[in-house]
Amino acid sequence: DAFVQQDEQYRTVFREHQSKWLMNIYSAAAIQLRSLGVLQISGGDYCTYEDVTLFYSYRRDQQTGRMASLIWMV
Repeated sequence: DAFVQQDEQYRTVFREHQSKWLMNIYSAAAIQLRSLGVLQISGGDYCTYEDVTLFYSYRRDQQTGRMASLIWMV
């Protein structure tokens, strides 16, 4: 609700799954970046929760692991 109060677009980044709410973090970040004037945004093609072969997910498996994300400006 706090996100949707800021911008109605956030309504599309949440979905309920097994009595919990999941957030598409990439989509939420893209909404924020566009609101700040950033127009060239890439990536976000993978879901760390759903893609078992590429990512661990504590939310999914209740087991920790390591993962890195990179952000840079050109």
